[in-house]
Amino acid sequence: MVSLDSTELLFMPPQNIQKMLRGNLNIYSPNWYLFQRQSLEEFEKDIEKNVIGLIGSVSGFYQLPSGVDLPFETNPFLSIFLDGMRNALEHGPQEYSFINYGLFLGARALCQGFQDFGDYFKLPETKKQWESGEKILSTKANPRGPYNCGTSIILRSKDFVDYFEVDNNQGTLFCVQSLEKLGIKPGDFFYEIHKN
Repeated sequence: MVSLDSTELLFMPPQNIQKMLRGNLNIYSPNWYLFQRQSLEEFEKDIEKNVIGLIGSVSGFYQLPSGVDLPFETNPFLSIFLDGMRNALEHGPQEYSFINYGLFLGARALCQGFQDFGDYFKLPETKKQWESGEKILSTKANPRGPYNCGTSIILRSKDFVDYFEVDNNQGTLFCVQSLEKLGIKPGDFFYEIHKN
């Protein structure tokens, strides 16, 4: 297993994403989580345990009911989280014992960051593909290749994600979801108190 210095663990979204999250308000909350690398089967088995803290963070910040009524796969926030984690577990390098995940909550949007310490999100062509919305060919035939990543996030993006950005230096994918994509709308408490 590879060990990392603590300075390598904290990553931030680029300034333009931080501005998207805040809007003209200075309401912003960064959160980082380390998820133990495990088999995809183990992750799926313990899916509720893996998402309970995230649900609490999002619900608390946006002042939403704490329960999640929708199936995980159709909840906009959880769907992106699950796709990102599945891809990192399935395609990331196995020599790292964890996956670094960032949850960045803001007055105007939410951002999820995925860092599995592989090389895929360090490639300039990956950045170009994800940020332009080019079709990305499936890489399922070679799930542990050096530049491999599943692509279900981008395939689901039209319904759940407003903006993608790849940071080649950090090897991190950022997925930004507006309040509207999260189902927070005019009339909801959080929306009304922060609408200016």
